[in-house]
Amino acid sequence: MFCLNATLPVFFMMALGYILHRIGWVSDAFASGMNSFVFKLALPVSLFTELCDVDVAAVWDGWYILFCLVVTALSIFIAFLLSFLLKDKSVRGEFVQGAYRSSASLLGMTYLENMYSSAESGSLMMLGSVPLYNVAAVIVLSLMPGCLSETADSRGGAGGSGDTENSTVTGNGMTVAGSGDRENGTVTGNGIAVAGSGDRENSTVSADGRTIETGGKSAGVAGGRAEGLDGARMKKTLYGILTNPIIWGIFLGFGWALLKLPMPQMLDTTLNYIGRCASPMGLLAMGASLDFSALTKKIKPVIGASFLKLIGFPLLFMPLAVLAGFRGQELAAALIMTGSASTVAGYVMAKNMGHEGTVSAGTVALTTLLASFTLTFWLFVLRIRGYL
Repeated sequence: MFCLNATLPVFFMMALGYILHRIGWVSDAFASGMNSFVFKLALPVSLFTELCDVDVAAVWDGWYILFCLVVTALSIFIAFLLSFLLKDKSVRGEFVQGAYRSSASLLGMTYLENMYSSAESGSLMMLGSVPLYNVAAVIVLSLMPGCLSETADSRGGAGGSGDTENSTVTGNGMTVAGSGDRENGTVTGNGIAVAGSGDRENSTVSADGRTIETGGKSAGVAGGRAEGLDGARMKKTLYGILTNPIIWGIFLGFGWALLKLPMPQMLDTTLNYIGRCASPMGLLAMGASLDFSALTKKIKPVIGASFLKLIGFPLLFMPLAVLAGFRGQELAAALIMTGSASTVAGYVMAKNMGHEGTVSAGTVALTTLLASFTLTFWLFVLRIRGYL
């Protein structure tokens, strides 16, 4: 019952979100708005309120943060090596990201609050894992381009161009235009519109209602646009981490607690109102965003990534966490880091970086569907062994 009380409410809320979306009570726009509200405000406020009055000296554990960082790095490396078993090179990047990247912030906080009514260890776990999640995703998705981001030869070929001329190739229902040093190129295929640019022009990519502006050198693109791993992209990623609302919520919470600042009652009540919205709204939005049709496409990499996420990594790293001496809430947070559902943010990032997104969407759907059952099993094993 301890395990079911932690996991089934999460499953029920996501199932409710899925049902409400199916009957039209929650639209795609509403679900997207809820996701944005939870990420930018409710969840950071929830983390702040969890930490602002704690004894930092008592809860801080540098060894635990280092452990989470190392385990995350090992998970990425293992998934990267296993991805080369896939014959379809276009899905390898999505496979790697789906296998290692957990919904540690939303689901982690929810599970820990269900079990322990607090989540200090969840905040420490996120400090060790979330920044690396984002940096590794950019590197992996850039170095392992998808089928929508194959770069053509700069002097010709499928949509390649010379120094100043544009070229267009039409075939298999796809139109491709490459660009040279100073000209723009446009790619339209399968409902995706992409504009590539040369040295001095910016490009705009519009796919699935999202618009992204990029710049830099372009030699011609076939089917989409994915820049290489360059300084501009890494700079943008690091800026995103530094401005991440979740990280700011954690740091501000710890800072408030360290300074022992007073919290006015009216402000405390208001922040708690906002923070309590995070879990229910986030779970409803996750459920409403699920697309089970993706499970029937490219099923092998989806099953492989889901197996690693829910079974392989917990089986490998939970014994190490026990040997490292972690117990109770710290061990539960480590389990959620290694074995919770793959995050929806991974799908969004894959799409925005020129990948098809099918494997990402399928992995999110399958891991979200099964995580409540697999986490119940892992929690039960740890509970009967006396570790939780």
